[in-house]
Order: sequence, then structure tokens, then C-alpha cells
Amino acid sequence: VTMGLGLVAGSGAGVDFREVPASNGTYASLVALDIVAGAGVSLTDRLSLGASISLSNATMGGPFVGNTGSSIDYALRGSLGVGYQVTPDTSLGVYWKSKASYTFESMVTFPNHPDLALRGVYFDVAADRPQCVGLGIANQSLLDGRLLLAMDAVFQQYSDTAMFGDLFNDQWAVQFGAQYALNPRVRLRLGYAWN
Repeated sequence: VTMGLGLVAGSGAGVDFREVPASNGTYASLVALDIVAGAGVSLTDRLSLGASISLSNATMGGPFVGNTGSSIDYALRGSLGVGYQVTPDTSLGVYWKSKASYTFESMVTFPNHPDLALRGVYFDVAADRPQCVGLGIANQSLLDGRLLLAMDAVFQQYSDTAMFGDLFNDQWAVQFGAQYALNPRVRLRLGYAWN
């Protein structure tokens, strides 16, 4: 059994037009930091199983100057994965990650709301990070095992998310990575993602 803890930048996006006079100081941001606890176990010499749980802290701010604020919420997110060692140098993996659901309280008001009773009332905003399913392959047969090459295909199910389901379609992302071991303690990594 192997266990671990991590602090991960789970997601983030933002725009800032405060320097543009016509924007009236508009900006918007969403940042999520995750504390992850995970464990894995080898079921056989070739088959491994892993699971993790994440406590996510997300902050959303903007975008309507004077009508929105900044709000924080927490969410739990889980994942399960299976790895299979096809050959001594090649492995396959598959994983599932649950969606993370947030409710940012008192986030936005509509001063010109047609219902006079709702003018000045702050409303909650729901936002989710999507459920994901990933498939991957890795090989470390090159350069005497010092170079690892990996590729993942990840399906992100935006159609079942609050807020982002209105902005994004379900999508596949392809991720490529390389890791070179300078020595047993130092590794250099490089990656690229496309969707």
C-alpha cells in the first residue's frame, strides 16, 4: 500500500480589464486549490488500484463592478483508477474523477431587476468542475529507462455541470508528457495538453 498527500492547483481562470477605461473596471476570476489524499495498492504484479479524495477550496470574483463580489466555497471530489503493467516498460491506466460542485453565496445582484423586491438582493451562483474519465499509456524503454513518455486522453463532461455547461461542450483533451531522469533523485518533466 502506498499513500500520499498533495496540494494541487485544481483549476483557475481569469480576465482583468481594469486598465481599459471602457471596461468600467471589469475583472473575473475562479481559482480552485485542492488538498488531495490518496492511496494505491498492488493487487497483482501487474495490476494496481488507487483512490483519492480531494477537499477543494474555490474562490470566485467579479465580473460586474459594483454588482458582484468575491465568494468562497468548498467541495469534495473523489477519484478511482486502475493501472496495468503490459510489459516491464509499458503501462496502461484508466481513471474516473467525480465532479466538484460549488455554491458561491451572495455573489451577484441585479440593481435593475424587473421585480422591485429583488433589486439589491444578492443571489448565489452555482458552478461545477466536470466529471472526467481518462485513459493513458506510458513507456520508459528509451535511454536505458531514463526517459518516460506518456499520453492521456481525458473526457470532460461539461454538459452535466452548473454554469460551465452553458459555456462549454463535452470535450476530449489529449495530454502528452515526458520525464527524463538526470539521476535517481532528479527528474525533468515537460508536458503539453490540447483540447
